Amino acid sequence: MVSPKPNYCKLNSDGAFKGNPGPAGSEGLIRGQLRRWVVGYRRRLGVAFNLLAKLWGFRDGLMLVANRNISCLKIIMDAEAVVDLIQSADLSSHAHANIVSDYSSILGSLQQVQLKHNYRESNRATDFLARKAKEQEIPFVILDHMPQELCNTTGEDMRRNIYPWACILLN
Repeated sequence: MVSPKPNYCKLNSDGAFKGNPGPAGSEGLIRGQLRRWVVGYRRRLGVAFNLLAKLWGFRDGLMLVANRNISCLKIIMDAEAVVDLIQSADLSSHAHANIVSDYSSILGSLQQVQLKHNYRESNRATDFLARKAKEQEIPFVILDHMPQELCNTTGEDMRRNIYPWACILLN
């Protein structure tokens, strides 16, 4: 895992599900410079398809980015289908066009955005949050501090640099 550049934050988002459709949750975390925890989040979705879980994970992360006045963002997600949707020019006929359209105003307000598809194995911290999200009782949880049980997973992510950064500049 590579630390974000100065003045950048990094958003990792994901969705978790058992079955398609099945019990699902979405989650993510935002880290600042030197991999410092900014905020994490988890959402229980009930029964949903996997793509919807991943879309909600990204939407919730972007909402927190906007609420915290973050202006330079590196986005990492393991859902290539979501990356393709974000980059798509025509969403009018897509089943989830309404949730994807929420992204455009937030992404447009940022000074700089980099978007990258990454393989699932590269971020165990979001995988950990994902498993918790689909089982939690509260519909939406904001984590202002890193959960203690996540410390070892995050440390392991931080020591690994498996995949090179190949970012797509959106702005």
